[in-house]
Order: sequence, then C-alpha cells, then structure tokens
Amino acid sequence: MEAWLGIANVQTELEDYKNAMINYNKAIGLDATIGKSWYNRGILKCRTEDIRGAIADFDKAIKLVPKYASAYYSRGMAKEILNDHEGAKKDFAQSIKLEPKYGPMYERFKKEYATHKKK
Repeated sequence: MEAWLGIANVQTELEDYKNAMINYNKAIGLDATIGKSWYNRGILKCRTEDIRGAIADFDKAIKLVPKYASAYYSRGMAKEILNDHEGAKKDFAQSIKLEPKYGPMYERFKKEYATHKKK
C-alpha cells in the first residue's frame, strides 16, 4: 500500500494525474483505513476539478482521522469553490482549532479569493 501511495504522490507532483489516480485507487483498495490516502486523492481531485469528489475524499479522511487539520482546511477550500461559504468557514475554524498555523493561511486565502472574485 505504501508503495502505491508513494508512486501516486510522485505522479501527482509530475502532473501525471491519470496514473496517480490509478495508484491512489490501488492504495485505497489495499487498505481503506489510511486517512492520508483519502486526503491525497482528494487533493488530486481538486487539481483535476472534481471538487465534489474531493470533498467526499476529505470527508472520509476526516472520518478516519478526526483531528486531520489539513483535511479540514482543504475541504474548506473546496467548499469555498462551490460557494458553500458557511461550510467553508466551519472547516477553516476547525482546522485552525486543531492547528493554529492555518490561521494566517486562511487570512491569506480570504484576501486572495476576494481579489480573484472581483476580476
């Protein structure tokens, strides 16, 4: 399982999204209890604009690892893309509660998002 996850991570960084998805699916198929596999596949789905699919994967990662701050933060970003502002705020707040370093990142995201929306 670790090997498939590692290969998929490298493929994602190389923007070989098709093969990365195949290997994330293999990793999850071998052990669906690893939150990081679901989280990483969620990130890939965001990159390929499957936002609803990404949220489903982040949901699974959070179910497996309830204190997964990165998963809350990423799910918040995905919800923001879908204009679920209340859901996004809740996820951002939870990510900051679990990991205070996300506070400044959230503020920067809000500023950049507001600037982008004006264009």
